[in-house]
Amino acid sequence: MKNKLTKALSLILAVFSIFCLMGNIDFSVAAADADDFEPVFRFAVASDTHITELDHRNAYRTQDMFKQMYELAESGESGYYGMDAIAIVGDISDNGKPQELKNAKQIIDGGVKDGTELVITMGNHDYYYNKNTCKASFESMFGEASKHTVIGGYHFITVNLANNGISYDDATVAWVEEELAKAYADDPAKPIFVFQHVGNEFTIAGTCDHVNYNGVANLDPIFKKYSNVVNFSGHSHFACNDECSVYQKDYTCVGTGTFNYSTRTMIDGMWIDMPNRTDIAQHWVIDIDKDHNVRMRVWDLTKKAFIGDTFMLTSFNKEDFVYTKDRFKDGDLFFADDAKINIDRVTSDAVYLSFPMVPEDSLTGRAYKVEVKDSSGNTHTEYTATEYYNDNFDTILKTSVGGLKPETEYTVNVYAVNSLFCWEINTDECDTIFSAPITTTFKTVAKTENAPAEILDVKIDAANKTISDVSINNLTATILGNPTFSHDDSIGMDVITFTGEGTNAVKFASYFTSAHTMKKSFSLECYFKYEEVKRLSTDGASIFSSQASGGFALDMTPGKICKFSLSSDSETKSAAYKMQPDTYYHLTATFDGSELKLYIDGVEQASATLADSIFFPYVSTIYLGADTAYYGECERTHPCTIALARVYNRTLGADEVQGLYNDVKEKRQHVYSSEVTAPTCEEKGYTTHTCTICGESYTDSEVAELGHNFGEWIADKGAGNETRLCTVCGKAETRELANNGSLVVVFVVIGVVAAAGIAAAAVIIVKKKKTK
Repeated sequence: MKNKLTKALSLILAVFSIFCLMGNIDFSVAAADADDFEPVFRFAVASDTHITELDHRNAYRTQDMFKQMYELAESGESGYYGMDAIAIVGDISDNGKPQELKNAKQIIDGGVKDGTELVITMGNHDYYYNKNTCKASFESMFGEASKHTVIGGYHFITVNLANNGISYDDATVAWVEEELAKAYADDPAKPIFVFQHVGNEFTIAGTCDHVNYNGVANLDPIFKKYSNVVNFSGHSHFACNDECSVYQKDYTCVGTGTFNYSTRTMIDGMWIDMPNRTDIAQHWVIDIDKDHNVRMRVWDLTKKAFIGDTFMLTSFNKEDFVYTKDRFKDGDLFFADDAKINIDRVTSDAVYLSFPMVPEDSLTGRAYKVEVKDSSGNTHTEYTATEYYNDNFDTILKTSVGGLKPETEYTVNVYAVNSLFCWEINTDECDTIFSAPITTTFKTVAKTENAPAEILDVKIDAANKTISDVSINNLTATILGNPTFSHDDSIGMDVITFTGEGTNAVKFASYFTSAHTMKKSFSLECYFKYEEVKRLSTDGASIFSSQASGGFALDMTPGKICKFSLSSDSETKSAAYKMQPDTYYHLTATFDGSELKLYIDGVEQASATLADSIFFPYVSTIYLGADTAYYGECERTHPCTIALARVYNRTLGADEVQGLYNDVKEKRQHVYSSEVTAPTCEEKGYTTHTCTICGESYTDSEVAELGHNFGEWIADKGAGNETRLCTVCGKAETRELANNGSLVVVFVVIGVVAAAGIAAAAVIIVKKKKTK
């Protein structure tokens, strides 16, 4: 106990001495120019590699990081030939599974060369498999997850999460305070590099509280004591080349990006999706010169080049910090002087438009607000995001706005938007910068009845074994696996057949720029038959779908139930109908902004209510024979044959649906099965012919009734009657016996009463009186 107390008092005195001296220490370093920088030390920082299988893109990207960093070192870039350390700041694996960690270990061991130190810690995903055992598994392969090491005279401190994956426990916080004091005492003029997966709340972009667990509070008070701390954190997946990935107040914070997928901006609690956000693959390259100046640059693995701004840390005095929250002004976000909106296409209820991104010397436009307003002030607003993380400033953005009125004049304004250090646009906690708008006008056209499908219209060519989209969208078709093409004589159409095995499907991509036109006005048409799967999962499998966390899905589920589903941002609603296997059905689903209707062979069969507009996923990929997975791969394949597949950005009416069914019905070549109904004594016979494809039937070959063939009368004196039976059908006739066995005698007497001019008829029944 005495030794522990002495140790604690010594530490307290050391820390107290340090803070007494801090007022006299000059944290500034000699100014350095980014271009003339001469490194004496270099390391790379990455995070969120999310490794699963060795043949997955994230594994390849992690391998590329090591390869490209050593190529950079060997090139002598900036006159330096070393790579002194490589840090990975958590979420090494996607789920913390033992095999994922082994795969990560194999990649890292094969990537790190002699002379390079590995700096590594855990993230929340590394705990997913088993929060009680994952840390031990991780540390058995990579060493301590919380560790303080000195590399090239610089202090590197990794801080590991608690096993809940979202916070840092008290013991870890106390340990960090101890280690920072030691590092500072060693050389207060040098930067101290700290690595933690979940960042400190309300610092860099992605640490605000609009999404749970993206920022922690209990480490920040410690770091505030040391302005020379450079704190690296991951978790949020914000792009490194976003200006708000670097933040200075009491110390320096840096966001470390991802190799997996980019995060998104939010509006009213909903993500603003962007195309190709899985293309992101960035990390930092950190250089230090002899005067301890720090140069930070973003490396893009896809481009194999530096992108974005260069950040220079030339002073660790707080009053000299330049990357503060208030460094951005309204005028920093702007379009080029010659920027304009192009109206690419106008329909009766939608507009398709394109416009340029903001230029490279502007603040990043994370999203763009498209505002369409008529002369009465009725406004339709959509937000679209861009893959700014790919740093293509010459990209022309394309989007659309639906729900407009026919033959109406509109004004469209486009604003670039940046919510700075916040996820959410227009919140009380964070400022949002809007650019001045670019503007134009247009007029919608008159409504056209029976307009073609604008989103997807599949053409199948069996003779040439091809499949394509002939809609105005002209989506690219990619055949996966080995589906077969044929002409089905029974329906008079070319078809494509999927086995339901592996990745046997056709992919159509991408409808991203048209998604806004379908949010409140949508229809799907499909003419297909399915093959029954005996052990179908409860989730079912897909015939025709685009449901990566949103969108639509046409599924077969257990019990031969066909289910069509639509998803908003908060719920999924379905309409269902029981179908027989190996039978063609013409299915149409429609949505008018609130009600989903399901039609089978032209007749409405089911409905459901969706309270909000459809949320279409960023993947924007449609599959035939399967569904869309989160990253755009196919999943939930199902054996089926498809003759027709269309997606509309309008709500088809009942008459249109019937007309579409009639179109395919007329092409059918009926295949009949015949059933003979034999004549009976009282009813005619005939032959019924029923189409095995559509169920239509007719009768012919009529045969006259046979008539009864009765036998002799058999008397039943006890009952007072006699009966005879038809020898063909067994029908019985019964009549009453007279008491002496004679028949009842019936007379009909007609009398005319001439004097009264009245005619009367009487039936007189004469029976012989019974004797006792």
